[in-house]
Amino acid sequence: LALKQCWCRPQGLIKALRVARGASGTGLTKLLFESAPFLPSMSFDVIHCQYGHLGCVATLLRRQGVLHGPIVTSFRGFDLTRKVKQGEVDYTILFEEGDLFLPVSNNFRKRLIAMGCPAEKIEVVRSAIDCDRYQARPRKILPGETLRLITVGRLYEKKGIEYAIRAIAILRDQDVDLTYSIIGEGPLESDLKTLTKELELDEMVRFAGWQTPQQIKNHLHESHIAIHPSVVANNGDEEGIPNALKESMSTAMPAIATRHSGIPELVIDGETGYLTAERDSAALAACIVRVIDDAERWHRVGIAARRHVESNYHVERIISQLTTIYQRCGALEQMSAAGSLNKSDTVA
Repeated sequence: LALKQCWCRPQGLIKALRVARGASGTGLTKLLFESAPFLPSMSFDVIHCQYGHLGCVATLLRRQGVLHGPIVTSFRGFDLTRKVKQGEVDYTILFEEGDLFLPVSNNFRKRLIAMGCPAEKIEVVRSAIDCDRYQARPRKILPGETLRLITVGRLYEKKGIEYAIRAIAILRDQDVDLTYSIIGEGPLESDLKTLTKELELDEMVRFAGWQTPQQIKNHLHESHIAIHPSVVANNGDEEGIPNALKESMSTAMPAIATRHSGIPELVIDGETGYLTAERDSAALAACIVRVIDDAERWHRVGIAARRHVESNYHVERIISQLTTIYQRCGALEQMSAAGSLNKSDTVA
């Protein structure tokens, strides 16, 4: 790959080899692989790294002259939670030399500052969804109708689906008439199906597996309440703010989520949705009952949820924000290259 990319700029390969000096085996191969895409053209208006650990790679490559341009780094979830807790990354140099940091929530902004990232280098840029793909359909449940609950997400520990299944068992014992659909696949699928069988919930809990975006949209529009019981995983992994939760709320469906990471910035309890504690199936079951009993407010809560998502997470808004950021970074880089600014001015 390196030979293919660098035929027109061999000095790029030389610099990449300099970066890899001291590495051996898979370490050398990994560094060369990460360098290869930049070899034909090493100068960029903006280098946007979509996760923190990729920002570290870009900083290393820029130090050695493999690439040039302002480094903008997004923090989305596991890069600021699991990787930090397990000691897989050290962001010290990135915080010193990176030009701008874009956490997806205010919660992550506070964490970055606590870790030593300069506050003036941080701007919250939320993960976007296309609200126009979903229709706002305020929910209501008809007399005698079975309540339809839904969760959309990968079957990982941090999604907390185990606690939703256990909550369904509690509601079954309270004679609540409902079904619960789980859309998605992942490594915990077998364990979750086993739990469902052990709790004798096969008639109430349905695993729909992987679905196309259109199928997911249809499922959302046909459901009454969305459940997103996110938790901090045992390895430290956390959500940012789940896109699936935003998509559910964009249909004007009442949503129940946990007080986890940045979720309370999206779900305002009693206003744009409902919040409950992490890893507490009894509390989740009680919250579901609360929402059922609050059915006359579903319309108001659902419309407020849709408006909140449109105002803060709609893709057009985020594109506009990113465009402004890119233009600002590019302009500062040009001025700095021309000698109009010193390094501290460029960072600011």
